[in-house]
Amino acid sequence: MAINVSFNGATIFKPGAYSKEEIDLGGGFPLSPTGIVALFGESDAGAPGASETNIANNVFSPDQLPQIRSKYGSGNLVDACNFLFAPGADGAIPGGAQSVYIYKTNASVRASLALAASYGTVRAQEWGIGGNRVTMKIVGSGSTRTLTLSQKRDLIVESATVGGNILLTITNANVGSTVTIDATKVSLFDGTATVVLLKSSYASILDLSNDIGLIAGWTSVVTVGQDPRQPVAALDWVSALAATSGAAVKKDAYEVQQFFAVSQIADLITPAQVGLPAALTETFLTGGALGATSSAEVVNALAKFEKIRVNSVVPLMSRDATADIADHMTDSASTYTIAGIHQAVKTHLSLMATTKKKSERQGYLSMKDTYVNCKAQAQVLAFARVQLNIQDVRQTDAQGNIKWFQPWSAAALLAGARGGSPIGNPMTFKYFNMSGIRQTAQAMSTPDANIVIDFDPDTQYDDAIQNGITFWEAPQTGGFRCVVDNTTYGKDGNWVYNRANVVYAADVLAFDFRSQLENIYVGLKNTVSAAEIKSTCEAILTTYLAQGITVSTSDAKNGFKQLVVQINGNTVNISVVVKLVEGIDFILADITLQRASQTA
Repeated sequence: MAINVSFNGATIFKPGAYSKEEIDLGGGFPLSPTGIVALFGESDAGAPGASETNIANNVFSPDQLPQIRSKYGSGNLVDACNFLFAPGADGAIPGGAQSVYIYKTNASVRASLALAASYGTVRAQEWGIGGNRVTMKIVGSGSTRTLTLSQKRDLIVESATVGGNILLTITNANVGSTVTIDATKVSLFDGTATVVLLKSSYASILDLSNDIGLIAGWTSVVTVGQDPRQPVAALDWVSALAATSGAAVKKDAYEVQQFFAVSQIADLITPAQVGLPAALTETFLTGGALGATSSAEVVNALAKFEKIRVNSVVPLMSRDATADIADHMTDSASTYTIAGIHQAVKTHLSLMATTKKKSERQGYLSMKDTYVNCKAQAQVLAFARVQLNIQDVRQTDAQGNIKWFQPWSAAALLAGARGGSPIGNPMTFKYFNMSGIRQTAQAMSTPDANIVIDFDPDTQYDDAIQNGITFWEAPQTGGFRCVVDNTTYGKDGNWVYNRANVVYAADVLAFDFRSQLENIYVGLKNTVSAAEIKSTCEAILTTYLAQGITVSTSDAKNGFKQLVVQINGNTVNISVVVKLVEGIDFILADITLQRASQTA
């Protein structure tokens, strides 16, 4: 056997110098992305979540607010994104959510118009009632038509003249010879036999034409002025079947499809493969509808969110569908209930925090009801990963109109502030971007003068805190600040479970620590030493101290202690104690008063 060496997975026979590269990961470990929010609710436009090909791709960053407005028009989803991306009125809240995944729950329907003679159906690109403002007009006869689409709301007009263009002239001298064409093939009949040419076999009309010219008795000519590189799919009908006089193969239907392919207003679905559509006076598309949100769609949204990594989940509903229907804020067929939404989110959060799912997240829930009922619901939730917001918020909508929003707006602001603040930063005593707060079970349509406030944060704060409610107050110095970063957990005084900022810090640390180690070591041979893994763990854990996620103490200078790493076969066991960050909630000053005395 020839002399060889094994190096870097290769057996080397030829003498020479060889090398391999190894990356030293001791230089630092950037923190996994945070501030990622999953949002579900209704909007006036945009595709329903069930129609999204992949919800993981339906993600937006703060600089994409124009795209969010363009896709979803108006409504809770658009307004909530405004709140998420700009939640603070406090220097301690430097930003907002870093990215948001959107699932639209209401099953909107697109407006449509069936063209005559089963030619096809024109369908609005916009989902919802906005498509009912689109018109279609077709003018002309014979070999050409002028097609005009118009969106009356936005004053957008798209128009083109199509048809009459012959791509090929195919000829055969035999009496009775014909040329026919359909969606998949071109058929040549010479009066005796038929030759079938599959469209898929040719890259261009020139290739097809050249091939026809090789068949005995047949000639084919590409029309002067037509691009010979056009696809064979463009051939859609024959205006003169008789090949003896030259069969004219045209692209009329193809031109119609091309017109719709570049349209920003409407699509053409199930188009005919022949000719041009019949003339049509200007006609509105119909059937566009807002669509309802069912209880099942809430479950579907949460199921989709199981597949992506997020830090926060925010449902944009604060009461039962029946109340929103009465206020004309959802479709009359909507069926969701706030208790059902809360329980579904709670179950989702509990599931995602399990050892196998390993994607911890928090829920920012809301409820518009009497104060008594809100307290009862907080006690039903009683979960460390949930905050319950109960106050309406006065803010501007996506169109710049200032108005009152249901408590889901406060939940969105809170989730955004969490995502835009240093990890572990408590929302306690932070000022938020709002211009009014109120707590009432009354309908949103109730005039301000008739609103009866049901909860007063200036006097009922202890009761609200003890019942696990997150709320805002309006201090005499101005603005609106969160009183305490409270979760709905109330079983005991657990220092982690009672404060949402501490839960968030714990979740981020756990997720990041295991993810970093997984990416570095899973899949390696167990020739790696326990000492090396321990060194890596120390480097990662020290990063958390620099990020303010852990705290330096006298017994844990770098924010952790008692780190032990063991390797047992294919398993690495790690144990460590970390000093997790908390917020300062109380300052207790013990002041001794003394009588003044003087001696001269």
